Amino acid sequence: MPASLLAQGPEKTFNEKYLEQVKENATAQARAAAGLLRKKYKGDQNMENTLSTMFLQHRMALEETALQYAGKKEIYLKLAEVTAKNDSIQQVFLRGAKTNGLANNKSLRPDDNSKFAEAIRLRKLLALSSPTIDSLYYHNNVLNDRLVEDVKFKQKNYEREILSKLLTTDQYMKLLRELNTEKASLWAQNDWNDLSERKLTEGMDKQKTIDRATYYYVIKLMLFDRYEDILPAPTAENKIPENPIPDAVRIIRAARQYKNPLPDKSAQSNFKW
Repeated sequence: MPASLLAQGPEKTFNEKYLEQVKENATAQARAAAGLLRKKYKGDQNMENTLSTMFLQHRMALEETALQYAGKKEIYLKLAEVTAKNDSIQQVFLRGAKTNGLANNKSLRPDDNSKFAEAIRLRKLLALSSPTIDSLYYHNNVLNDRLVEDVKFKQKNYEREILSKLLTTDQYMKLLRELNTEKASLWAQNDWNDLSERKLTEGMDKQKTIDRATYYYVIKLMLFDRYEDILPAPTAENKIPENPIPDAVRIIRAARQYKNPLPDKSAQSNFKW
């Protein structure tokens, strides 16, 4: 036999040829899938290479198992075992990759209006440290990810829980003041306009009335954002400010509720704040 033929070795079996072809196709598919996940999780080349190898090994293990147990009753059990083992390994790796990706993504979308994003935009005003900013980016990414996964995820609860830990009380309250001042000013202006239409502004100074109502609404919105309906007792730590209802706000609310431009004392005493 010619030496050239001896060097080629024995002829490959059908199964060996089949697996070679499968591996060639599976390699391209594994690389494509790994590239997409690298992009999704903002990973590096090492991450992509590792995922590609894992995907390829999983596919080849399935193919080899299918050939080994072809025609046997336990084939489906064996295939399920291979899948469970490889899925478990992949999930552990992907959870780590996802965490790293969320931490490394330090960009905000123009339409990103979470309180984490707003705090990042106001970082100079709030005098935030670099570690705090990094944590805000991370939790903003986690929030966006969870909102995609679960449309019922409670964004405000998550924001309250995390921001109360990341920010000082002063920073948190300053952030909420900045986010709520525009709305509070609009509400106060609307109150004044309504008072004027009902001719209930006698003896009131317009600017002082609007300023006082704006302050009231700002505090009210801030406290709702931070505590919702469970307002704790004021302490030196939580720095909850006193916030009595201004007379002008009390008057216009009672007038609106009772359709009465001149609400009597009983109307005011029965009104619940």
